[in-house]
Amino acid sequence: MRVLHKKGHYIWMETLAKPVAGEQGKSTQIVSISRDITQHKDADRRLRESRQRYRSLFEHNPAAVYSLDLQGRYSAVNSNLMQMLDVPRNQLIGKSFLSNLDTCEVQRGETNFERVKQGEPQYYETRIVNSSGRKIDVSVTNVPIIVDKEVVGVYGIVSDITERKEYTERIQELSKQHELILNTVTEGIFGLDADGITMFMNPAAASMFGDEAKEFVGRNSHTIIHHSRANGSYFPKEECPIHMTVMDGERRSIKEDVFWRKDGSSFLVQYQVTPIIEQGQIQGAVVVFNDVTGEREIVWAKETAELAAQAKSEFLSMVSHEIRTPMNGILGMTELLIGTDLSEEQREYAEIIQDSGDALLNILNDILDFSKLESGKMALAYEPFALRKMLEQVAELFEPRADEKHLEIRYRLNPSIPEFMVGDSMRIRQILVNLVGNALKFTEQGSIEVNVDIIKGRKPEDSVLDFAVQDTGIGIPADKLDQLFQSFSQLHPVINRKYGGTGLGLVISKRLVEIMGGSISVESVEGEGSTFRFAVPATSVDASAEQTASQFHHDRTRQSDKVAMRILVAEDHPVNRKILREYLEKLGYQADVCTNGVEAIDAISQNTYDIVLMDIHMPVMDGLKATDLLHRLIPQDRIPPIIAVTGNAKREDKEACLEIGMRDFISKPVMLSELKRVLQQWGPTDEPRLAPN
Repeated sequence: MRVLHKKGHYIWMETLAKPVAGEQGKSTQIVSISRDITQHKDADRRLRESRQRYRSLFEHNPAAVYSLDLQGRYSAVNSNLMQMLDVPRNQLIGKSFLSNLDTCEVQRGETNFERVKQGEPQYYETRIVNSSGRKIDVSVTNVPIIVDKEVVGVYGIVSDITERKEYTERIQELSKQHELILNTVTEGIFGLDADGITMFMNPAAASMFGDEAKEFVGRNSHTIIHHSRANGSYFPKEECPIHMTVMDGERRSIKEDVFWRKDGSSFLVQYQVTPIIEQGQIQGAVVVFNDVTGEREIVWAKETAELAAQAKSEFLSMVSHEIRTPMNGILGMTELLIGTDLSEEQREYAEIIQDSGDALLNILNDILDFSKLESGKMALAYEPFALRKMLEQVAELFEPRADEKHLEIRYRLNPSIPEFMVGDSMRIRQILVNLVGNALKFTEQGSIEVNVDIIKGRKPEDSVLDFAVQDTGIGIPADKLDQLFQSFSQLHPVINRKYGGTGLGLVISKRLVEIMGGSISVESVEGEGSTFRFAVPATSVDASAEQTASQFHHDRTRQSDKVAMRILVAEDHPVNRKILREYLEKLGYQADVCTNGVEAIDAISQNTYDIVLMDIHMPVMDGLKATDLLHRLIPQDRIPPIIAVTGNAKREDKEACLEIGMRDFISKPVMLSELKRVLQQWGPTDEPRLAPN
């Protein structure tokens, strides 16, 4: 019973009471013995509470809970374990916990159980299999049950971590993929938190900054990589686009800016900065950038090269005119000198001057052609041409030199080749001249043969002309063949001194063949000779198309009887005037002269001329403007054929002359044969006059 202590608190009393009878006739007594059992009562209450707590913890734990004996058999299990294993309690009690483990986990389970029996708590992850065969990833906590310092069993707590583990694995896989992507991309990528502190940086970015990523992580990025402008001036953080994005959350794309490396050098970048926003709050920013220094350098180099090429073209055009003017004097006067009575020694000297001038002119032409090819301004003109006549002209061109060396130049055409073909006859002729000229230069005895074959396609436009230029000259060493088509390549210093040349002829030929869509090659045996082959596309023209072809192709060597004609020479250079007048006198003509375009217009307005030789570059008014004004001021039937006399050998310059109204052109230095040709073609005749090719 619970009784009140005199001090005011309650205590528990256990009382044993017994009635005791008195003497006969006396009342019965009750004898009782009481003892304080408060402590015992409290201990019993605490024990019950402890058991209830344990049972509540055991049964109502969200995890699966069990106890094992020292043989690893279940001695108690809660409902969560039964539900996890899908096995009733009576089938689990007395059964080894190892029977529920995945086969590959049994050995590890035994090892951990032995350790906990030694009094060492264990925490590990494993896999169990329920009665349906489903595998479940679990985390296990095992603690020893110790009574009187002796392990008498094992408590276990099991939690299902299957979803957590799958989620973790997915996160790890994604993280691995993201890391792989970051490590693989060539763009530099780094991330900042809201304070501008670098959170991560990929290897490409670290490499561009010239350091390891760990040196940047955890540090303020602006002070390291973006502290200065391109000119080296201080870049305030408040004006930095990256910092601004971190502050306002606006995405920015910067086309050109400067980042700085660890060593103090800078590089040009293009970058995008994107804010990191989570739940409406700016958490930082990600910067993706590219080093565009090389790209800008390429652009700058391209622009510089284009300007340089333009300047070179203009320079060469100017130099061409300036050089050709004195060369006209040298070659013209030399040709006139050779036509006079000279001693044998004087004639020899004059011929040496003439040969040297011709060589210098060839070099100048090669340089100009090479310049046009280098700048990509070599234009092609496709028109019908007579291939046999072209070969005859090439042979005639080299016939005097071949006769001097007692060599024979032969050519052969496949009979199936049509009389007319369509292609760039000027360029094909130039290639043939280069190859035949080379063959003649390096051949001392024997012959030079030019063979032309045709490979016909299904359509006329698919035909290919195959040229072979074969000589019996000195040949080329096998180890030098690969140098033939390289710019300014000269195979042997001693031979070069003997034969001369710039080494550009074959380079120009190769480029011309290639821009026409063909190919060129060489076969040679040292000491026996060489064969150069080139093939170019050409369109076949039926023989019935001869009339059509004649609209485009004209024979400039048309001969006509000499007739009287009145000629005007418009030339400001006194030497060139004298040469033209002397040439005309040799051909039996007299000429009026003037020194600029204004005088030429005045002379043509007041007199009737059969032909005008007009220099392009003259003071007061040049030949082009004078020609243009003549066509505006004078009736067309009163304008005589105007022949341009120009030091500009470029095709576009000649085309400009024709477009302005001139009828033909002569390049300086003027050759007597060329002057004779234009007089024959454009002088008075009953035959119709044709526009020049």
